[in-house]
Amino acid sequence: MVSSSSAATPAPAPTSSSTTHTGTYRQCTRCIMDTTVPGIRFDGRGECNFCQLHDKLDRAFPLGEVGHRHVAPWLRI
Repeated sequence: MVSSSSAATPAPAPTSSSTTHTGTYRQCTRCIMDTTVPGIRFDGRGECNFCQLHDKLDRAFPLGEVGHRHVAPWLRI
């Protein structure tokens, strides 16, 4: 029989002073991504490389009316 006092307790969530396998814990200033995500990098403003990629794709492939005008020359309508 296992006593309740020997049961494992969940680890606390990382804080700004916690460390991970990549060094000091950080979280993106724009999204919820943090240093637990493999390959994440942060710029001088604290934004992650995934937010930067999102911005780049949003400019290249816009949505809505702007996006329609962007692709309309290649559509056969």
